[in-house]
Amino acid sequence: MRRILADSFFSISIKERSHRALLALAVMVFFFAVFDTLLVYALPLMLSERGFSKTELGLIIGSSSMAGAALDVFLSRFLKNTDFRRMFLFVIAGCAGYFVLLLGANSIFMYLVAMAVWGLYWNFLSYGLYNFVGGSDKKEHASSWGILDVFKGLGLIVAPLIASYAIGERVGPPIFAVSWFFLCCIYVFYLLLLKISNAPHKREDTHKKIHSSRSFWKVGKILAPVLLLNMLLFVFDLSFATIGPLISQGLKGEHSIGGLFLTLYYLPTILVLWIVGPVTAKYGKKRTSFTGFILGTMAVGSFIFVGKTPLLLPIVFVSSVVSSLAWPSLKGCFADYIGESPEYEQEIEILTSFFTNIGCVLGPVLAGFLADQVGDLQALSVIGFSCSLIALFVYKATPRKIHVT
Repeated sequence: MRRILADSFFSISIKERSHRALLALAVMVFFFAVFDTLLVYALPLMLSERGFSKTELGLIIGSSSMAGAALDVFLSRFLKNTDFRRMFLFVIAGCAGYFVLLLGANSIFMYLVAMAVWGLYWNFLSYGLYNFVGGSDKKEHASSWGILDVFKGLGLIVAPLIASYAIGERVGPPIFAVSWFFLCCIYVFYLLLLKISNAPHKREDTHKKIHSSRSFWKVGKILAPVLLLNMLLFVFDLSFATIGPLISQGLKGEHSIGGLFLTLYYLPTILVLWIVGPVTAKYGKKRTSFTGFILGTMAVGSFIFVGKTPLLLPIVFVSSVVSSLAWPSLKGCFADYIGESPEYEQEIEILTSFFTNIGCVLGPVLAGFLADQVGDLQALSVIGFSCSLIALFVYKATPRKIHVT
């Protein structure tokens, strides 16, 4: 079966230039996910070793997206074109800056600067990916996001295992050496993408009203339900990223397979490529994203009843299998809106990024604060249950069809 899937990837990649470019981008995203997750995994442990509380840890990590949200406001006025080639170059420069800052961080100020750079390069990555996928055939939007998310998921699976081995008892030089290697790999595949990709997807020159606050308000009202779901996805995910490494390291001491906590959370991402297309074709992208997220977060809400027992691991896996469908489905929705209304591409991209940043601020802050108050697992349980209730309410209020124009 794996051979058949591999041959399928190869046959697709050689048929069309756009598919070869998608595959090159997917591999670049894989290396990016490994690089980013290695340092994300190490960061909470670094801060904990330096005596920061979990609340302070959450505030530091959450500060990254405050810079990202500020960038969204700035770009809403001055960004002329989200050319994916330019955006990805900014991503690589940001990764290098983040690496250097984190390597030399010796004060809370340097950590805050490093987190600001982290938030900025995630913004640029989002702009670039939407620009790349939005320029493809509408029928391929969900599957394109599925492929990108599978390669990202592979990186997320591999990275915690590498990080756990490289870190050992304390965070030290080995984790940074490995991170630098993967950063170099990102750059190599970026160069390959430049060589084989088609011209970037551009807006029509007649689009003159993209800087109007009225147009942002109009698009924001129409897309409010899916923008709120996007925010909740990142609240939930960044909660895991903030205290997940602490839980994983703690479980290693209690169960022989306890260290697989984060790996099992990320593992299902690679499965969605093979099912997201048929599922969204039958149920619709919006319905799939809401339902998957609601069911997945409800399962995490059961952590409070399970505790640090072996049963925790299959629950994490099942929860992630369901909730992983939400990511490519929702991204497919946004790509559809861009494809249907290219004159509002910038508004959609920047609003999506803005709500992403709000979620990335709230997730770490809530997770850190609740972890100090009620414990790590209990914090994730509260956040999961709360997210499921809010998403259910939003879904009930969501129109069956959403059209920007």
